[in-house]
Amino acid sequence: MYGSLMVCALAAAGPAFAEDASTQASPDNATSLGTVTVSASLNQTLAEDMPLHTTVITQDDIKNSTSQTLDQLLRTVPGFNFTGVPAAISDPTGQQTKMRGLGNAKVLVLLDGIPIIDPFYLTTQFHKVALADVDHIEVIRGGTSSLWGNMAVAGMVNIVTKRPSDNTGVVTVGAGNHGTASLSWSQNFKVSDALALNLAVNQYRTDGYITTPSPYRWKFPRQRANSARDTNIELSAYFRLTHSLNGFLRLGNHEQDQHIGYSYGRNLQKNPDGALGLDQRFDKDSSLSLRAWAQNVHFTKYNGATCYYQLAGGCLNSNAKDQVVSNDVVEYYSQYGDLHYRERGSSLTYSRFFNAFFNSLQVGIDYRHLSAKDSESFFATPGSPEIPQVLNATGYGRGEQTFGGAFVQAKVSPLDVLQLTFSGRYDSWRNTDQVHTLTKASTGVVSGGTLPSSSKSAFNPGLGLHYDATDTWSFRGATYKAFRAPGFNNTTRSYGVGPTPWPIRTWDRKP
Repeated sequence: MYGSLMVCALAAAGPAFAEDASTQASPDNATSLGTVTVSASLNQTLAEDMPLHTTVITQDDIKNSTSQTLDQLLRTVPGFNFTGVPAAISDPTGQQTKMRGLGNAKVLVLLDGIPIIDPFYLTTQFHKVALADVDHIEVIRGGTSSLWGNMAVAGMVNIVTKRPSDNTGVVTVGAGNHGTASLSWSQNFKVSDALALNLAVNQYRTDGYITTPSPYRWKFPRQRANSARDTNIELSAYFRLTHSLNGFLRLGNHEQDQHIGYSYGRNLQKNPDGALGLDQRFDKDSSLSLRAWAQNVHFTKYNGATCYYQLAGGCLNSNAKDQVVSNDVVEYYSQYGDLHYRERGSSLTYSRFFNAFFNSLQVGIDYRHLSAKDSESFFATPGSPEIPQVLNATGYGRGEQTFGGAFVQAKVSPLDVLQLTFSGRYDSWRNTDQVHTLTKASTGVVSGGTLPSSSKSAFNPGLGLHYDATDTWSFRGATYKAFRAPGFNNTTRSYGVGPTPWPIRTWDRKP
């Protein structure tokens, strides 16, 4: 969907809770977090001085947690609204990251300032992050589209990874019920004072469980537990080119292999990616940061199903009544998809700090280009056990999306106890090279074709306030406008097998 959201918020808190640094933080830990800066703010604001409600999950919090995956850890943070099923065994086409009740694809998740969002479905790529590699996590509740643009509607998460400083290695082992286990190995290599490497290998697996309550499983004969195996390999290099120029290069390969619901149900994603960061400091008060990233995704998807074969003919699926239950169960594919999509992006941010009144200024630009191809085969409910696969139709879609943005942020302190943060961002979105076709298997008739390009742009302002009323009480408030554009699942898909494809034009709708 394309839409905008205007929000005003005001909150008050005592000092031990102002930064709300972690749901597991002790009073001593909370006090020390007054020195923690939030890198996602882009102006190095202290956690306790953020105008939006901010949580910092420290490395100690992660070590003391029983969570084995990132989404399990974030479930403990107030404001998140996850479904009851863990991300590892959720279908990646519908896995949701929600905050403060707002729907899917409205929470931006970053890894070291770079999106880890599925370019097609706009879901979070939780499987790409092992907790053993995380230094800390910043969670900001409230819209940050005036800085980060698309999807930062309800809030954002920035995951900051560890940096190698020696030749140590760490092996982390975890286990749980339902055949759940995780194994991570992280090895640092300090080549010189100007170069350090890290090799991280990890795997998470679970046998999962059947999510359907027992009294209703007769509707889904031979349903199986959703199981998953996530494997990640990453090599990172951290370097210093000059006394004022440093950076990092990260190359990774990620695979998520899920078996969903039935013997014929499977989701297999293969996802190589890379990221580059350069930070140039001109003096103690000014710097320039460059980020560039790329990822390719090959997603092979099989949807499985079952039905009860009837002696009178025909096969009845989960909509059937209990009177038709029998031992003659037919298993079949209901849908097969072969998706290829990729993302290319870059950003450039300049930051300067001034004085006690005019604290800081940040300006930046960013660019993302996405492309996708989607081939689908749709199968009908079989008529007999001898012919379980009945092709109904095939579909094809492709498209490209381009995002461009420019932003400015200024922070001023007219009083020692008052901080005001002004921000504004212009976003441009274009959807081009759209093709949707649907071919009926019975007739060979092809419908659909090339669709016209579309575009939208928006200006998203924001204003944040932080006021220290006393030594024990502070107030924060914010008003902002947020931005979210549609994903490929909204623009390159044709749903149903009617006479014409049905492309969903959700950018015409307002939230």
